[in-house]
Amino acid sequence: MMKLIKVLTLILALILIVAPLLVARPAFAQPESAYTVQPVAIAPLINNNVSIYGLDVPATPLAVGDNFTVQIHLVNATGVSGVEVHFFFGNILSYAVPTGYIDELPTGGALTGPASKLLYGISAGFYAADGVTPVSGPPYTGAEYYAVAAASTGAPIDVTNGLVAEIMFQITAQPTATVGDQFLPLTLTSDSIVATSTQGPDIEGMLTLRAPPLPPGQQQYTLTVNVVGNGTVTVSPQSATYLSGTVVTLTAIPESVNFTLSAWSGDTTGTQNPINVTMDGNKTVTATFRVAVYGIPGDLNHDGVVNLQDLVLFASVYGLKKGEPGFIPEADLANQGVINLVDLVTFAVTYGKNLH
Repeated sequence: MMKLIKVLTLILALILIVAPLLVARPAFAQPESAYTVQPVAIAPLINNNVSIYGLDVPATPLAVGDNFTVQIHLVNATGVSGVEVHFFFGNILSYAVPTGYIDELPTGGALTGPASKLLYGISAGFYAADGVTPVSGPPYTGAEYYAVAAASTGAPIDVTNGLVAEIMFQITAQPTATVGDQFLPLTLTSDSIVATSTQGPDIEGMLTLRAPPLPPGQQQYTLTVNVVGNGTVTVSPQSATYLSGTVVTLTAIPESVNFTLSAWSGDTTGTQNPINVTMDGNKTVTATFRVAVYGIPGDLNHDGVVNLQDLVLFASVYGLKKGEPGFIPEADLANQGVINLVDLVTFAVTYGKNLH
Protein backbone atom coordinates (compact mmCIF):
# COMPACT_ATOMS: atom_id res chain seq x y z
CA MET A 1 0.00 0.00 0.00
CA MET A 2 2.80 2.39 0.91
CA LYS A 3 4.51 1.60 -2.39
CA LEU A 4 1.33 2.51 -4.28
CA ILE A 5 1.04 5.82 -2.42
CA LYS A 6 4.66 6.67 -3.27
CA VAL A 7 4.06 5.89 -6.94
CA LEU A 8 0.94 8.06 -7.05
CA THR A 9 2.78 10.87 -5.28
CA LEU A 10 5.59 10.68 -7.82
CA ILE A 11 3.14 10.76 -10.73
CA LEU A 12 1.35 13.79 -9.26
CA ALA A 13 4.66 15.61 -8.85
CA LEU A 14 5.60 14.91 -12.46
CA ILE A 15 2.22 16.24 -13.63
CA LEU A 16 2.72 19.46 -11.69
CA ILE A 17 6.17 19.92 -13.24
CA VAL A 18 5.27 19.02 -16.84
CA ALA A 19 1.76 20.56 -17.08
CA PRO A 20 2.93 24.18 -17.53
CA LEU A 21 5.17 23.03 -20.36
CA LEU A 22 2.21 21.43 -22.15
CA VAL A 23 0.03 24.53 -22.02
CA ALA A 24 -0.12 26.25 -25.40
CA ARG A 25 1.90 29.42 -25.40
CA PRO A 26 -0.09 32.51 -26.45
CA ALA A 27 0.76 33.80 -29.90
CA PHE A 28 2.06 37.33 -29.99
CA ALA A 29 -0.20 39.54 -32.09
CA GLN A 30 1.48 40.97 -35.13
CA PRO A 31 1.30 44.77 -35.42
CA GLU A 32 -1.21 46.00 -37.98
CA SER A 33 0.09 47.61 -41.13
CA ALA A 34 -0.69 51.28 -41.59
CA TYR A 35 -0.18 54.27 -43.82
CA THR A 36 1.38 57.28 -42.11
CA VAL A 37 1.48 60.92 -43.21
CA GLN A 38 4.62 62.77 -42.17
CA PRO A 39 5.28 66.47 -42.91
CA VAL A 40 8.95 67.41 -43.13
CA ALA A 41 10.35 70.96 -42.99
CA ILE A 42 12.91 72.00 -45.58
CA ALA A 43 15.53 74.46 -44.26
CA PRO A 44 15.28 77.28 -43.46
CA LEU A 45 11.69 76.46 -42.41
CA ILE A 46 11.51 75.90 -38.65
CA ASN A 47 9.51 73.02 -37.12
CA ASN A 48 8.68 73.31 -33.41
CA ASN A 49 6.93 69.92 -33.30
CA VAL A 50 9.06 67.00 -32.13
CA SER A 51 6.66 64.41 -33.55
CA ILE A 52 7.36 63.01 -37.03
CA TYR A 53 3.64 63.44 -37.70
CA GLY A 54 3.56 67.18 -37.01
CA LEU A 55 4.89 70.35 -38.59
CA ASP A 56 4.52 73.38 -36.30
CA VAL A 57 5.54 76.60 -38.05
CA PRO A 58 6.17 79.59 -35.73
CA ALA A 59 4.80 83.05 -36.49
CA THR A 60 8.34 84.41 -36.73
CA PRO A 61 10.52 84.37 -38.69
CA LEU A 62 8.12 84.82 -41.58
CA ALA A 63 7.77 81.49 -43.37
CA VAL A 64 6.21 82.72 -46.63
CA GLY A 65 8.28 81.30 -49.47
CA ASP A 66 9.65 78.42 -47.39
CA ASN A 67 8.98 74.81 -48.35
CA PHE A 68 8.06 71.49 -46.81
CA THR A 69 7.24 68.00 -48.00
CA VAL A 70 4.57 65.52 -46.99
CA GLN A 71 5.80 61.93 -46.98
CA ILE A 72 3.40 59.01 -47.20
CA HIS A 73 4.78 55.82 -45.66
CA LEU A 74 3.60 52.21 -45.45
CA VAL A 75 4.74 50.49 -42.24
CA ASN A 76 4.60 47.01 -40.67
CA ALA A 77 3.19 45.22 -43.73
CA THR A 78 3.92 41.70 -44.94
CA GLY A 79 3.44 40.12 -48.34
CA VAL A 80 2.68 43.42 -50.07
CA SER A 81 1.85 43.27 -53.76
CA GLY A 82 -0.34 46.36 -54.27
CA VAL A 83 -0.92 49.81 -52.74
CA GLU A 84 -3.35 52.69 -53.26
CA VAL A 85 -3.50 56.10 -51.54
CA HIS A 86 -5.54 59.29 -51.96
CA PHE A 87 -4.04 62.24 -50.08
CA PHE A 88 -6.23 65.36 -49.69
CA PHE A 89 -4.62 68.78 -49.29
CA GLY A 90 -7.47 71.09 -50.32
CA ASN A 91 -7.78 72.25 -46.70
CA ILE A 92 -4.31 73.85 -46.67
CA LEU A 93 -4.46 75.74 -49.97
CA SER A 94 -5.15 79.08 -48.27
CA TYR A 95 -1.66 78.86 -46.80
CA ALA A 96 0.38 76.50 -49.00
CA VAL A 97 0.37 75.30 -52.62
CA PRO A 98 1.77 72.13 -54.19
CA THR A 99 4.96 72.54 -56.17
CA GLY A 100 5.69 68.95 -57.18
CA TYR A 101 5.76 65.31 -56.18
CA ILE A 102 7.97 62.22 -56.32
CA ASP A 103 6.50 58.77 -56.92
CA GLU A 104 8.65 56.68 -54.56
CA LEU A 105 7.03 53.31 -55.34
CA PRO A 106 9.76 52.14 -57.76
CA THR A 107 12.54 52.54 -55.18
CA GLY A 108 10.93 53.42 -51.83
CA GLY A 109 10.55 49.90 -50.52
CA ALA A 110 6.74 49.75 -50.40
CA LEU A 111 6.54 47.53 -53.51
CA THR A 112 8.96 45.30 -55.37
CA GLY A 113 10.56 47.53 -57.99
CA PRO A 114 12.03 48.86 -60.19
CA ALA A 115 9.56 50.90 -62.24
CA SER A 116 9.56 48.31 -65.00
CA LYS A 117 7.87 45.85 -62.62
CA LEU A 118 5.04 48.21 -61.62
CA LEU A 119 1.58 48.39 -63.18
CA TYR A 120 -0.42 51.56 -62.46
CA GLY A 121 -4.20 51.65 -62.11
CA ILE A 122 -4.04 55.32 -61.08
CA SER A 123 -1.08 57.27 -62.39
CA ALA A 124 0.89 58.98 -59.65
CA GLY A 125 0.09 62.70 -59.70
CA PHE A 126 -2.19 65.58 -58.74
CA TYR A 127 -5.94 65.52 -59.21
CA ALA A 128 -8.76 68.07 -58.99
CA ALA A 129 -11.43 68.31 -56.28
CA ASP A 130 -13.39 65.44 -57.84
CA GLY A 131 -10.39 63.19 -57.25
CA VAL A 132 -10.53 62.01 -60.86
CA THR A 133 -9.47 64.83 -63.18
CA PRO A 134 -5.67 65.01 -63.55
CA VAL A 135 -4.00 68.38 -62.95
CA SER A 136 -0.74 69.00 -64.77
CA GLY A 137 1.74 71.77 -64.16
CA PRO A 138 3.44 73.48 -62.51
CA PRO A 139 1.68 75.54 -61.36
CA TYR A 140 -0.81 72.92 -60.24
CA THR A 141 -3.83 75.21 -60.19
CA GLY A 142 -6.97 73.45 -59.02
CA ALA A 143 -5.16 70.43 -57.58
CA GLU A 144 -6.52 69.14 -54.26
CA TYR A 145 -5.40 65.49 -54.23
CA TYR A 146 -2.34 63.36 -54.76
CA ALA A 147 -3.27 59.81 -55.74
CA VAL A 148 -1.62 56.61 -56.92
CA ALA A 149 -2.58 52.93 -57.26
CA ALA A 150 -0.02 50.36 -58.34
CA ALA A 151 0.77 46.65 -58.21
CA SER A 152 4.06 44.84 -58.70
CA THR A 153 4.67 41.97 -61.10
CA GLY A 154 7.53 40.95 -58.83
CA ALA A 155 7.35 38.86 -55.67
CA PRO A 156 5.36 40.20 -52.70
CA ILE A 157 7.52 42.12 -50.26
CA ASP A 158 7.64 42.56 -46.48
CA VAL A 159 7.67 46.26 -45.60
CA THR A 160 8.99 47.65 -42.34
CA ASN A 161 8.91 51.27 -43.44
CA GLY A 162 8.35 51.89 -47.13
CA LEU A 163 8.08 55.30 -48.78
CA VAL A 164 5.09 55.64 -51.11
CA ALA A 165 5.32 59.29 -52.17
CA GLU A 166 6.70 62.74 -51.39
CA ILE A 167 4.57 65.81 -52.12
CA MET A 168 6.25 69.21 -52.06
CA PHE A 169 4.57 72.43 -50.89
CA GLN A 170 5.47 76.08 -50.61
CA ILE A 171 4.01 78.32 -47.89
CA THR A 172 2.25 81.30 -49.47
CA ALA A 173 0.59 82.91 -46.42
CA GLN A 174 0.48 82.77 -42.64
CA PRO A 175 -2.54 83.38 -40.39
CA THR A 176 -3.03 86.88 -39.05
CA ALA A 177 -3.39 87.74 -35.38
CA THR A 178 -7.15 88.16 -35.70
CA VAL A 179 -7.57 84.79 -37.42
CA GLY A 180 -5.43 82.95 -34.88
CA ASP A 181 -3.45 79.73 -35.06
CA GLN A 182 -4.46 77.26 -37.76
CA PHE A 183 -4.50 73.49 -37.20
CA LEU A 184 -4.76 71.71 -40.55
CA PRO A 185 -5.00 67.89 -40.68
CA LEU A 186 -3.01 66.06 -43.34
CA THR A 187 -5.10 62.99 -44.13
CA LEU A 188 -5.59 60.15 -46.56
CA THR A 189 -9.24 60.22 -47.61
CA SER A 190 -9.02 56.61 -48.79
CA ASP A 191 -6.38 53.93 -49.13
CA SER A 192 -5.95 50.19 -49.47
CA ILE A 193 -3.29 47.52 -49.53
CA VAL A 194 -3.02 44.02 -50.99
CA ALA A 195 -0.95 42.11 -48.44
CA THR A 196 -0.97 39.17 -46.06
CA SER A 197 -0.91 41.49 -43.05
CA THR A 198 -3.99 43.16 -41.56
CA GLN A 199 -4.43 46.84 -42.35
CA GLY A 200 -5.02 49.10 -39.38
CA PRO A 201 -6.04 52.76 -39.14
CA ASP A 202 -3.96 55.48 -40.79
CA ILE A 203 -1.77 57.81 -38.76
CA GLU A 204 -2.51 61.30 -40.01
CA GLY A 205 -0.23 64.31 -39.94
CA MET A 206 -0.87 67.84 -38.72
CA LEU A 207 0.24 71.18 -40.17
CA THR A 208 0.14 73.91 -37.54
CA LEU A 209 0.64 77.53 -38.58
CA ARG A 210 1.10 79.94 -35.70
CA ALA A 211 -0.33 83.47 -35.78
CA PRO A 212 1.48 86.47 -34.29
CA PRO A 213 0.19 87.70 -30.92
CA LEU A 214 -2.28 90.56 -30.80
CA PRO A 215 -0.88 93.96 -29.82
CA PRO A 216 -1.63 95.15 -26.26
CA GLY A 217 -5.30 96.12 -25.99
CA GLN A 218 -6.21 94.08 -29.03
CA GLN A 219 -7.32 90.92 -27.26
CA GLN A 220 -10.20 88.90 -28.67
CA TYR A 221 -13.19 87.83 -26.56
CA THR A 222 -16.15 85.50 -27.04
CA LEU A 223 -19.85 86.23 -26.49
CA THR A 224 -22.23 83.40 -25.62
CA VAL A 225 -25.97 84.12 -25.83
CA ASN A 226 -28.51 81.75 -24.27
CA VAL A 227 -32.32 81.83 -24.52
CA VAL A 228 -34.91 80.65 -22.00
CA GLY A 229 -38.52 80.56 -23.15
CA ASN A 230 -40.16 81.43 -26.43
CA GLY A 231 -37.99 83.75 -28.48
CA THR A 232 -34.66 84.41 -30.13
CA VAL A 233 -31.85 86.95 -29.88
CA THR A 234 -30.11 88.71 -32.74
CA VAL A 235 -26.46 89.71 -32.30
CA SER A 236 -24.97 92.67 -34.16
CA PRO A 237 -22.27 92.53 -35.29
CA GLN A 238 -22.16 88.74 -35.51
CA SER A 239 -18.67 87.26 -34.98
CA ALA A 240 -16.94 84.27 -33.41
CA THR A 241 -14.71 86.64 -31.42
CA TYR A 242 -14.70 90.37 -30.74
CA LEU A 243 -11.86 92.84 -30.44
CA SER A 244 -11.54 94.32 -26.96
CA GLY A 245 -13.83 97.35 -26.61
CA THR A 246 -16.27 96.31 -29.36
CA VAL A 247 -19.90 97.23 -28.58
CA VAL A 248 -22.33 94.44 -29.46
CA THR A 249 -26.09 95.01 -29.66
CA LEU A 250 -28.44 92.26 -28.49
CA THR A 251 -32.08 92.36 -29.57
CA ALA A 252 -34.64 90.04 -28.02
CA ILE A 253 -37.35 88.89 -30.45
CA PRO A 254 -40.39 87.14 -28.90
CA GLU A 255 -41.77 84.17 -30.82
CA SER A 256 -45.15 85.90 -31.14
CA VAL A 257 -47.25 88.67 -29.58
CA ASN A 258 -48.12 86.19 -26.86
CA PHE A 259 -44.59 86.44 -25.40
CA THR A 260 -42.36 89.23 -24.16
CA LEU A 261 -38.82 89.67 -22.83
CA SER A 262 -38.77 89.11 -19.08
CA ALA A 263 -35.15 90.12 -18.40
CA TRP A 264 -31.49 89.82 -19.37
CA SER A 265 -29.21 87.98 -16.97
CA GLY A 266 -25.58 86.95 -16.70
CA ASP A 267 -22.91 89.50 -17.63
CA THR A 268 -25.65 91.95 -18.64
CA THR A 269 -28.82 92.59 -16.64
CA GLY A 270 -32.00 94.58 -17.06
CA THR A 271 -35.09 94.65 -19.25
CA GLN A 272 -33.99 97.16 -21.88
CA ASN A 273 -34.47 95.87 -25.43
CA PRO A 274 -32.25 96.13 -27.41
CA ILE A 275 -29.29 96.26 -25.05
CA ASN A 276 -25.60 96.96 -25.67
CA VAL A 277 -22.71 94.82 -24.40
CA THR A 278 -19.14 96.15 -24.28
CA MET A 279 -16.65 93.36 -24.93
CA ASP A 280 -13.97 93.80 -22.29
CA GLY A 281 -13.81 90.07 -21.51
CA ASN A 282 -15.49 86.78 -22.39
CA LYS A 283 -19.23 87.24 -21.74
CA THR A 284 -22.33 85.11 -21.35
CA VAL A 285 -25.80 86.67 -21.54
CA THR A 286 -29.18 84.98 -21.16
CA ALA A 287 -32.50 86.33 -22.49
CA THR A 288 -35.57 85.02 -20.63
CA PHE A 289 -38.98 85.27 -22.29
CA ARG A 290 -42.38 84.95 -20.57
CA VAL A 291 -46.02 84.86 -21.58
CA ALA A 292 -47.33 88.34 -22.32
CA VAL A 293 -50.32 88.88 -20.03
CA TYR A 294 -53.10 91.00 -21.49
CA GLY A 295 -55.43 92.04 -18.70
CA ILE A 296 -56.04 88.99 -16.48
CA PRO A 297 -54.17 85.67 -16.60
CA GLY A 298 -56.61 83.07 -17.87
CA ASP A 299 -58.63 85.50 -20.00
CA LEU A 300 -58.04 83.36 -23.05
CA ASN A 301 -60.63 85.05 -25.28
CA HIS A 302 -59.54 88.57 -24.23
CA ASP A 303 -63.04 89.75 -23.27
CA GLY A 304 -61.94 91.21 -19.94
CA VAL A 305 -63.29 88.45 -17.72
CA VAL A 306 -62.20 84.94 -16.76
CA ASN A 307 -65.32 82.82 -16.94
CA LEU A 308 -66.84 79.60 -18.20
CA GLN A 309 -66.00 80.40 -21.83
CA ASP A 310 -62.34 80.64 -20.92
CA LEU A 311 -62.56 77.43 -18.90
CA VAL A 312 -64.02 75.57 -21.88
CA LEU A 313 -61.27 76.97 -24.08
CA PHE A 314 -58.68 75.98 -21.46
CA ALA A 315 -60.10 72.45 -21.27
CA SER A 316 -59.91 72.08 -25.05
CA VAL A 317 -56.12 72.56 -24.99
CA TYR A 318 -55.36 70.90 -21.67
CA GLY A 319 -52.38 68.54 -22.00
CA LEU A 320 -51.07 70.04 -25.24
CA LYS A 321 -47.39 70.80 -25.62
CA LYS A 322 -45.76 73.70 -27.39
CA GLY A 323 -45.61 73.03 -31.10
CA GLU A 324 -48.62 70.75 -31.15
CA PRO A 325 -51.70 71.79 -33.19
CA GLY A 326 -54.12 73.92 -31.17
CA PHE A 327 -51.60 74.93 -28.50
CA ILE A 328 -52.60 78.34 -27.00
CA PRO A 329 -49.58 80.15 -25.45
CA GLU A 330 -51.82 82.21 -23.09
CA ALA A 331 -53.05 78.95 -21.52
CA ASP A 332 -49.47 77.99 -20.64
CA LEU A 333 -49.62 80.28 -17.63
CA ALA A 334 -46.50 78.81 -16.01
CA ASN A 335 -44.51 79.08 -19.27
CA GLN A 336 -43.42 75.43 -19.10
CA GLY A 337 -44.11 74.53 -22.71
CA VAL A 338 -47.06 72.32 -21.71
CA ILE A 339 -50.57 73.09 -20.44
CA ASN A 340 -51.07 71.07 -17.30
CA LEU A 341 -52.20 71.06 -13.67
CA VAL A 342 -49.81 73.85 -12.72
CA ASP A 343 -51.54 76.13 -15.22
CA LEU A 344 -54.97 74.98 -14.03
CA VAL A 345 -54.16 76.04 -10.45
CA THR A 346 -53.27 79.53 -11.66
CA PHE A 347 -56.36 79.59 -13.84
CA ALA A 348 -58.58 78.66 -10.87
CA VAL A 349 -57.13 81.52 -8.80
CA THR A 350 -58.15 84.10 -11.43
CA TYR A 351 -61.49 82.48 -12.32
CA GLY A 352 -64.31 85.01 -11.97
CA LYS A 353 -62.11 88.09 -12.07
CA ASN A 354 -62.82 90.87 -14.56
CA LEU A 355 -61.57 94.27 -15.60
CA HIS A 356 -64.90 96.01 -15.09
